[in-house]
Amino acid sequence: MKKSILSAMLLAGSLVMGTAMAASPVAPAQQFGVVNYMEVFQQVPQGNATLNTLKANLKPQVAALKKQQATLEQQVQALNRNAPTMSQDAKDAQEKQLMQQQDAFQQQVTALQKSEAQKEQAAAGDFNAALMTAINQVATKNNLSLVFNSEATPFVAPSLDVTAQVVAIMKTEK
Repeated sequence: MKKSILSAMLLAGSLVMGTAMAASPVAPAQQFGVVNYMEVFQQVPQGNATLNTLKANLKPQVAALKKQQATLEQQVQALNRNAPTMSQDAKDAQEKQLMQQQDAFQQQVTALQKSEAQKEQAAAGDFNAALMTAINQVATKNNLSLVFNSEATPFVAPSLDVTAQVVAIMKTEK
């Protein structure tokens, strides 16, 4: 009889626990999305405009540096040709002058690279701001809890990819 009372109590306890679990509120399902940032950059006008602007700004400066580099190379060749007939003092003076010109050239190249890196960072910041705005709109529209960068995930089901939606929003917000 004790066994049957114990069994009844255990059965009643499991029924009570089962009902309590069934009656508890269920957390809403989390929804996720994935965006391929590089694909967005390549497909939207903002990405192409950024690249074209950077290239256009860089072109005259690069042309000037190439011209300066060609001039330096010609001067080095001239020095090498004329060195056997030059006095040691004249040769040393010309070598010193060429070294100074090469150092100045190298500083200009470094300054240009630094300037371009800063411009690229600024352009990337502007693009990222527009990208984040578009991602937030897609996330809100689709009730997404999280949106990942596709590069951060080893596998993504195609149904989670919202890249096309982000591209569509960014194309309308040029």
